Amino acid sequence: MTPDDLPWFTVAELAAMNLPGMPSTKRGMQVRSDEENWRDPENKGKTWRDRQASGGGIEYTPYVLPLSARVKVVLDASRSRKSPRLDERKRADLWENYDRCRDDQKERAQNALRVLQAVHALQACGTKGFRPFGPSMLAKII
Repeated sequence: MTPDDLPWFTVAELAAMNLPGMPSTKRGMQVRSDEENWRDPENKGKTWRDRQASGGGIEYTPYVLPLSARVKVVLDASRSRKSPRLDERKRADLWENYDRCRDDQKERAQNALRVLQAVHALQACGTKGFRPFGPSMLAKII
């Protein structure tokens, strides 16, 4: 996965997310980024980049955040992410099976999907050796 595949955020956007252990103001987030040297020149294009949108500024990937904050970012992102396109027939068959499920089964499936998307996103954001749970913990979550 390349840095272009990752989400990028301004300090204002990160502050607005109310991330655990992180400042909740733009100024506080700027101070934190300075203290932790988020704009290390060696990491330009990897963990930070110049913002292309009007107004300029800097954008960061979740790589710069502590693990607890990264978890929240990727969980929030996984809730809004759409699944890749499948062959139309296979897709229709899967949805028919899903539609026949009871509501509690659908809820478990949705929870499992969110957990898997979050773990995938954490790995994509550079979290190595992340083993937050085994099968028994996954069963409790879903």
